Amino acid sequence: MKRRVARLVLGLMATGLASLAVIAPAVGSDAGEFECEEAVAHITDCCPGFDPRSVQCDYTFGCGDSAPGTPEITNPESNCILDLSCNQIRSKNICNTISNGGPVQCP
Repeated sequence: MKRRVARLVLGLMATGLASLAVIAPAVGSDAGEFECEEAVAHITDCCPGFDPRSVQCDYTFGCGDSAPGTPEITNPESNCILDLSCNQIRSKNICNTISNGGPVQCP
């Protein structure tokens, strides 16, 4: 009986580890999405009229004819935006830069 329980536990652990190996790469990609979404939320708070839907923050892995993609606002850009005050964001014209798909110039 103890051997059966031990085999069952080992089998469940192996299944769990295999599942984790499949899920882990996707979890890592969410960090970039989260940073981008946080930056977009900050820009939305600072820039009247800014449409947050104009920025793509999702990772796409490609399917069929679609090409894989990454968030439009990179992690370094997101961190820069989050460190800026609303006055700095407006004075650096980041509202328009992001709306037009341009890169953020950080100090």
